Amino acid sequence: MYAYTKEFDKEIEIGTVREIFFVNCFEKIFYSDIGDFRVGDKFFELGGKNKSFKQIKDLENAFVLADMDYTVEEKKFFFDCLGFWGK
Repeated sequence: MYAYTKEFDKEIEIGTVREIFFVNCFEKIFYSDIGDFRVGDKFFELGGKNKSFKQIKDLENAFVLADMDYTVEEKKFFFDCLGFWGK
């Protein structure tokens, strides 16, 4: 992906990098109108350190995955935890 940035003189948005990384962690995944993605019965919202629960606040099985944020909060994880989630 980054190889194409020089070829086409374009910058890659960090949100695109997050989504590609997330999608590659699961075998079966769906886009969602509520959060960014749905895996099974769980909804995920992806973002940076300021990402909130605003879009998924009414869902019981919803989680925020944020990079650059290592604070501990219920249902909010940092991207490094994806390796432990499992497929």
